[in-house]
Amino acid sequence: FSVPLAFILVFFLVQLAAERADIYLLEIQNLQSSVRELRLLARQAESSERGFLLIGDDRYLFPLEQANAILPTQVKFCQGYAKDWPALQTDIDAVVALVQKRIAQANKVLETQRTKGFAAALELTRSGEADKTMDQLTTRASDLLRNVNNIESSYLEHERTLNRWTCVSFSVGTLLMIGVMMWLYNALLSYLYARDDAREQLEKMNAGLQTHIEDRTRELRDMNEELGQFAYVASHDLQEPLRTITSFSLGITYNAWPQW
Repeated sequence: FSVPLAFILVFFLVQLAAERADIYLLEIQNLQSSVRELRLLARQAESSERGFLLIGDDRYLFPLEQANAILPTQVKFCQGYAKDWPALQTDIDAVVALVQKRIAQANKVLETQRTKGFAAALELTRSGEADKTMDQLTTRASDLLRNVNNIESSYLEHERTLNRWTCVSFSVGTLLMIGVMMWLYNALLSYLYARDDAREQLEKMNAGLQTHIEDRTRELRDMNEELGQFAYVASHDLQEPLRTITSFSLGITYNAWPQW
């Protein structure tokens, strides 16, 4: 029983490790999604800025407003997911800073348009600072996502390995348990058959012993009868000499007695 139980214990330990790997894999995937969401917010801000400057319609400002509203929560999520991977913290902080900077630049352009007009806002856009920030963000975000993808691939490979070990340990443990149960079943059948054979042999021995006792008793009875007959014959044969001796002794005594 200890061997299949050991494999079952290994199965549960590997299963726990696989569940833990699933948790880390989910967190790294959430981090990956969060980084992509941050990059998307920066692109939304850029598109909103350019669309508003080109068309002048306030409807183009909605993505920027949405980016301003979502940015704090998304930054919090991204930094929270990154706690388990200190090696990525520097790149994550850089991406977050660039996204905040790009959205701040879009807000500055919008504020310039409101205070100084479209010409001043367009002049601020032509300075190239926003494009430079966006290029830096694209590069840092791509590098970060590449590292995150490598970590995800390693966790996926680790998870596949754990799944294989889970399958192997469960299969071996199950087969061993089935083998133990079959062995116990055969052992139980052998015990029952041996018990029946022993009982049958014991009954045969008892019957033989009873027959032997009866035969021996009959022999003793016959011997007792023969001894009784012998004693009777012997006592009968011994009585005749005794009677002869007695008669002779009485005759001598009579002859020796004085006659009056």
